[in-house]
Amino acid sequence: MCANVYAIVLAGGVGSRLGAKGAPKQFIPVRGKPVICHTLERFEACGAVDGIVVPCLAGWCDALREAARACGLRKPMAVVPGGADRQASVRAGLAALPPGGAEDIALIHDGVRPLVRRETILENIRAAREWGAAMTVRESPEAAVVAAGGFARLGEFAPRERTLMATSPQSFRVRELMEAYGAVDSMPEPDIVLLDAAMVYARAKGALYLVREPPGNVKITTREDLFYFAACLAAGESGRPAGARGEGKGGRRGAWEWI
Repeated sequence: MCANVYAIVLAGGVGSRLGAKGAPKQFIPVRGKPVICHTLERFEACGAVDGIVVPCLAGWCDALREAARACGLRKPMAVVPGGADRQASVRAGLAALPPGGAEDIALIHDGVRPLVRRETILENIRAAREWGAAMTVRESPEAAVVAAGGFARLGEFAPRERTLMATSPQSFRVRELMEAYGAVDSMPEPDIVLLDAAMVYARAKGALYLVREPPGNVKITTREDLFYFAACLAAGESGRPAGARGEGKGGRRGAWEWI
């Protein structure tokens, strides 16, 4: 039986830091379509991805379904209510996946990272198949200081060549990630807050493979990020994703219904 690959695209945020009024940031239109649709198109165009699950902000699921249809997305997709926080939304996405085998892969991606590269998606899939878990990172362009107080000591300066910024996707064998979430529920509270699936996996299972990506996979958090994304599209640097729909297994619809 051939393993399936699913993208869990998180769209449960409200965009408070962006300061947008009305629509959440993932629904802000950029060049005629919501940000979330630009992101979904990246996975639609990647033939190695079989289906998509979108844990969505409560009250916006129907709007997302309508937007996906209007944008011509045809890959099998399930839109489900997200949770109160990121971890709850990841769990909701995992719960919505069709029953599968031990080798099925899930890529967890921020719905407001619409510039993710196809090469990054494919490398995540490869790494998750080989190692069980992977996370996307990019090198920090500046030096970092890890300090607890108002002063920096020599030992708190982090070497730039070892300082990485965590982005997404984060990718896993589905069964192993589900086991990790089950394990952390019964563990003592760690000293650090487990913010995402990678931290849960690291807590319960161990190390993740690092997929290094070039700059550009911005997460739209501020107005400046939104302007940057719009400028990229206007400049033609990251327009409609490259890649044929029929490539690999991407054209299969199977028994899993679309939206």
